[in-house]
Parts: sequence; C-alpha cells; structure tokens
Amino acid sequence: MARWVCHGLFVHLFERSVNLPIPAAEVFAWHRRPGAFERLAPTWEELEVVARTGGTIEDGARLHFRVHQGPLALDWVARHEGFVEGRRFVDVAERSPFRAWVHSHQFSPRGDGSASTLRDEVRYELPLDRLSWPLARSTVEAMLERMFRQRHVRTISDLRRHGAVAGLGPRRLRIVGEDQRLGAQLEAFWTTGGNAVVGESEPCDALVELAGARSVAAPRFADDARPCLVRVLTRGQAGASQTPAMAAAQQRHARIVTLVVGEVVGAAGPLTRGRRRALEREAGRRGWIDRDDLIGLIHHAIYTESIAGEVEATVEGAGKLAHQFGRFAQFSVEFLDLARSLDHRQGRDDAGAVERALAQLELELGQARARDRAPATPTLDSGEETTAESRVRAQ
Repeated sequence: MARWVCHGLFVHLFERSVNLPIPAAEVFAWHRRPGAFERLAPTWEELEVVARTGGTIEDGARLHFRVHQGPLALDWVARHEGFVEGRRFVDVAERSPFRAWVHSHQFSPRGDGSASTLRDEVRYELPLDRLSWPLARSTVEAMLERMFRQRHVRTISDLRRHGAVAGLGPRRLRIVGEDQRLGAQLEAFWTTGGNAVVGESEPCDALVELAGARSVAAPRFADDARPCLVRVLTRGQAGASQTPAMAAAQQRHARIVTLVVGEVVGAAGPLTRGRRRALEREAGRRGWIDRDDLIGLIHHAIYTESIAGEVEATVEGAGKLAHQFGRFAQFSVEFLDLARSLDHRQGRDDAGAVERALAQLELELGQARARDRAPATPTLDSGEETTAESRVRAQ
C-alpha cells in the first residue's frame, strides 16, 4: 500500500507497507545483515559505497554512498537512529539532494507471529520546497513509487529464497568473473541470507564462475562437504575450455552445474530507445533472463544436490523459460514492457503470461491502475505465487 500525505507547506510523507508470511524477527534480521543496502538500492542508479562506520542499522551507524549521474556525483550520508531490536530502525540523511529526509522502517508481527507487516515511512522536504514542490512533485512521487516497489519485490523474493533452504545451513561462496554488477548483487544476496563470501585463500563450499571469468588459481574447497561449482556461460561460451576451477572440482568429485544464459537484463540505467532496441535484438536472438532470476537460479543450483550438468536458463520472448528446476520465471517490473514488445515482434497475439505477471505484481504490491484508489495492504500468505515469482510455466 502506498499513501501520499502533505503535512503543512513543506514536509511530505510517503508510506508503503506489505504483508509477508515470514516472522518479523526474520525480516528484521535480513535488513540488519551486510548486503541489505545493496539489495535495496535502486538498480537503475549507479551507487558507490564510500564508507561505513558503526555497524549496519544500529544507532550511530553511518553510511556514506555516492550516486553517479553522468558527470555528476551526489553524496548521501545517512545516520541511523531509533533502533529497536526486531521492530524498528530509522535512517536520517545528514547530507543528500533533499533538504530533509527521514526514513522509518517498521516491522510488526501479525496473527500468531508467523507473519509480519513491513512498513516504510519517508518524511522529506525538497530544497526551496515552496517553489520546487509544484514543479517536481510528479517526478519525486514517481521515483519513490518505483524505488519502493522494487525494494519490496526484492525483499519478498530474497526472503522466500533464503527461507526455502533454511534447514540446510550456511554455505561459504567464492565468486570469480568479470560481470561486476552481477557479482556484486550475488554477493549481497548471499550475505543477507546469513552466508559468507570468501576470498581466494579461504576454503569455500561452492564456487561461482561468471561469464568472462579469467583463469584463476584452483579454489580451496572445504573438506567437510561435497563442493559445488556453478558456471554461468552465454550460449556462445557453452563448452568452453577447462579452467583450474573445473580441474579442482573434478579432482574433488564436486557437483558441476553449467547455466547457459542469453542476454542478462536488469533495471540498470534508463531504458532509452536505442538501449531498448539493442535489448530487443539480443533478447530476441539469444533469449534473456532477469538478473535477479539468475541469482535465484545460482542459489537454487548450489543448494539442490540433484542438479548437475548443463542447464538452459533463458526466457524466449515473454512466456517461455527453458529451465530444469521446476521453477517459474520472474518478470522484472522494469522489463515487462520489453517482454510485451518481444511478443509483438514475434507475431504473438496473446501476451497473457506477461499480463498475468503484471496483474499479480500490481495486486500484491498495491499498484492500483487508478492513482486515486486506496488499495488494501497486499498480502502474500495465500499460498499463491509470490510477487517476484510469477507463475509463468515453461512452454
């Protein structure tokens, strides 16, 4: 549920809440772990973490990050306060593009405590608010709506994925490869689940080789469990030559999974006409997969002992996920329109899978098509498909 309120002449309030079938303590713990900021930050912004001091979200903790917008760099320094274990924390902008910014995160148990409500409240003020608000209101509101919609989609998706393997224990992961954006998001996802990402000299339970990985020293696999190697290759790289990691994995009789992907897409930067056309060409030619879906498939492959060998992991157009995991495609909010366009270009009259995915997203996150409606707080405990895992079966 999203609600806009104007207090007085200068202070504005944005609210959004979502119900989750997960205890409040678990949702709070996810936000407290390293990597949560990276998972919650808008993927279309180029962010650089400059410094962290005092912890993650505890009182007095500070986070200094920089937002790059073309040749400009905007610094943002957030100070945390109002910490209540398992229930609440607040970040206050000491420096930001806003004149004032106070973001309260609230976690409330529901029913018998097995479910919870996550509520975000942002009170803010623009520079020269009396003059700038009438001009910038629609832009600011759209930005916050988009940002918190993605935050809640990712929160729901990540918590459900981690919850599915909660009884299997933490895993130590090493990541190698040249895809820095995918690598950084995979690391953040991994650590928010209570797992560790280790360096070259430390033993690991699993190794992920991303597309473009150069030859690296053979990994140190841990001795206390059967290791796993997950390779992410594009279709043109499938069957690539053996690497030191593969040799080490074979020597240890490790389980090796090769995910063959097409165009990896995500909401990074504006989807300009030229970028959109390029994506349409590549996705239409090679297939595509959402970046967060790929992270979920890597996670699933590491934890599922029955998966081995080469696996196709691409979406063809809008409605086909060639997978072997018994999972469903996650259609990123940002790329639903791209999927529609692909269906149109390929001569399909029925983009029903995409429409159902969009309808599910709007239903569960309260995205009413009419802006003047006041939808009820969305819920995810019905046992139906989640926001981030729309039920689009492989054809």
